[in-house]
Amino acid sequence: MRAALVGLAALSLAAAASALTAEARAASRVERLHLDEVVPSPTGEETMELYLRAETRYGEPVEGLSPRDVSIRDNGELVSPEGLELARLHDADRGATIAIALDVSRTMKGEPFDRARDAVLTYIDRMGPHDRVAVLAFSDRVDVVVSFKSGKSEARERVRELEVDLKSLTTVLFDGAFKAVDMIRRGRELPHRSFVVVFSDGKDDGSRATLDEVVDLAEGAGDESRIPVFTIGFDRFGGGSLKSLLKLSRGSSAEAFFAQSPELVESYFDEIWRQMLHSYVVRYPARFDGGHHSIELAIGDQSDTQSAVYPDRSHGAMLWVVAGALLAALVAGGVLWARRPAHAGRLIFLEGPRKGEGIPLVKPQLSIGALPDNDIVVPSAAVSRYHAQLQCRGRHVEIKDVGSSNGTFVNGTQVRSCPLEPGDRIRIGDIDLVYER
Repeated sequence: MRAALVGLAALSLAAAASALTAEARAASRVERLHLDEVVPSPTGEETMELYLRAETRYGEPVEGLSPRDVSIRDNGELVSPEGLELARLHDADRGATIAIALDVSRTMKGEPFDRARDAVLTYIDRMGPHDRVAVLAFSDRVDVVVSFKSGKSEARERVRELEVDLKSLTTVLFDGAFKAVDMIRRGRELPHRSFVVVFSDGKDDGSRATLDEVVDLAEGAGDESRIPVFTIGFDRFGGGSLKSLLKLSRGSSAEAFFAQSPELVESYFDEIWRQMLHSYVVRYPARFDGGHHSIELAIGDQSDTQSAVYPDRSHGAMLWVVAGALLAALVAGGVLWARRPAHAGRLIFLEGPRKGEGIPLVKPQLSIGALPDNDIVVPSAAVSRYHAQLQCRGRHVEIKDVGSSNGTFVNGTQVRSCPLEPGDRIRIGDIDLVYER
């Protein structure tokens, strides 16, 4: 009998050990894989970089990945594993771009908001030399509290002063999320690893942007990167309004957290930070041919794809020769190329302190707003800090409203985006301008 009992105990221990081993394997196996961006390496070599997130079935970042775990196909062709380099984000010296949108409507008053504000201050304290953070507050309008250009001390001071708006009657949640994603899209010099954190009770009543528009902007189109939008929801009334936060996160391949008690708010901010800090950067050699490439990343039985445009260096030397010869011919022939218009036109102020002043549109993208870090500063209390944006492609100019409080109008019609023709009259807040070319 004793022998039988000993044998049964041994079998039970073996089964338990086997179960624990299987559980450990499940906890370390990649069950979710997200390829967020494919970009040229900043080193100047002909290499591309992939930004990826690998998670277990429990949403934990997978630790200890190595180049041999990764398979990359470039337009269907397997990239040799010998040339791959892999590092976690915080070891790769690349930095991260973080945009945080906080709901400051009156329903957020109390401990949940206080803990969210403390968590943002912790984010600022954790920032490394290459990290960039922006903080937005939304209630019945969207305000940029901290821009990506703000220093740490300025960012801390502005966040500490942030309070719930007890007079707000509406909550433009989708506009706040849209603005956060759009700020990253417009930041050409920001670190490529980027993500958004939205803290709210999930209620939206008054946004110009729709939930689907925010999801589309975050997911990206064509060769644009994916920007994960993590959401942290706190609802005192049972969680019925949190579905929009869940859809927003799932649509951008991110995670939604629902805090049933205020104590969980800070821990969820910490979890998001940890997930992104433990994401990976993979470098691989590539031939820069100027073409569109489909990149497939696989780890185990999980895969994801992204599109990218490679730089064109295949004919660099010949291009310089041709360009030099062309320039010489133009000079010799007396062609006054410099007299051609060097910009896509200009905006002329029709009223206000800058009346009569003309602003040449010399950049592909220009921001319009009340703050001095905009490309076109419109000094008026009716103008939002970041009000609108101009996109210039050759002679094509388009204006886009970026969640302003008082709207953007072209020839008397309120617009979200609109191509401009010479003579079009634009109203920003209470200031009129005209587009000329």
